[in-house]
Amino acid sequence: MTPGDCMRILLVDDQPENVVSLANAIRRGGHAITTVSDPFEALKQYQANPFDTVISDVRMPGMTGIDLLRSIRDFDPSARVILITSFGDAKTAMAAINNRAWAMLGKPISISTMMDTLSSIERDIEEKTAT
Repeated sequence: MTPGDCMRILLVDDQPENVVSLANAIRRGGHAITTVSDPFEALKQYQANPFDTVISDVRMPGMTGIDLLRSIRDFDPSARVILITSFGDAKTAMAAINNRAWAMLGKPISISTMMDTLSSIERDIEEKTAT
């Protein structure tokens, strides 16, 4: 990424009404965001054109956010995935860590924490493209 570029972010949540404020905040932060409600569609979109970051709910029908993280990692080992959940437990946290999630954030989402997390990803991308 060069200065002025925006990150391309994929936001996955089976309850789209829950992501409106988060998506709007991310847009105001200068990033391009795509929202999908189906994790299978998210994986398909990621494989067609990888995003800089994926933000995924953990509990979704058909495929959990952990399963989506694993599938994205199989396709792109360097993917940056943030998991969000209302139901944080030790088992889910360990699965997130073991599958190298960038972060796991609780719902309701703190916009400030999300923007700080996205800033850390942006710095990581810039550092990797500078070398």
